[in-house]
Amino acid sequence: MIVALGGTSYAAVVLPANSVGSRQIKKNGVATSDIRSSAVTSSKVKNGALLAKDFKAGQLPAGPQGAPGAPGAIAASAAFQVQRNAVSPPTLTAGTTTTLVNLPLVAGKYVLIAKLDLSATVAPVTVTCRLQAGASSDKVSTTIAAAGASSCNMQTVAEFAAAGPATLTIETPGGSSVNGGDAKLTAIRVGSLQSSEVTP
Repeated sequence: MIVALGGTSYAAVVLPANSVGSRQIKKNGVATSDIRSSAVTSSKVKNGALLAKDFKAGQLPAGPQGAPGAPGAIAASAAFQVQRNAVSPPTLTAGTTTTLVNLPLVAGKYVLIAKLDLSATVAPVTVTCRLQAGASSDKVSTTIAAAGASSCNMQTVAEFAAAGPATLTIETPGGSSVNGGDAKLTAIRVGSLQSSEVTP
């Protein structure tokens, strides 16, 4: 077919139906504007080809919640405390060492403070309280007066190379009748420790 327009002749080519294929399309020749709205459907998209970044925010449903992660690192400064409130102070077994509170600690450097209240129904009696933290310890021997109450106050510094407990114990003599009252153990984690001994 020959079409003449204004003295210039053009050859009008009529393409047969279904004759344009991939080979006839110039590379990168199809623009977004050339694609009809809603023309690309699920069947035209290769499975697994789309990425999360291909979707608008909020379009992808959230997956199931994952397992909890490992605990994060504890800050250089942190405080831990365990206490035992004795509403009815129990009678401690005579002639034994009893652990009243136990505080698990992770590796680190600590300043430890402990306090224990106690009384005796048969007095006077002398008991020994001990704060133990790894290789470090502090102990106090106190005498409970007749029908009276007393307390032990202890402190020490300790460094744990691995996780371990700090404990507060009391040693009672045979034949005694000592009641263990409130007990409190506090551990303060610090970034560094400097401990020295003063000699007279």
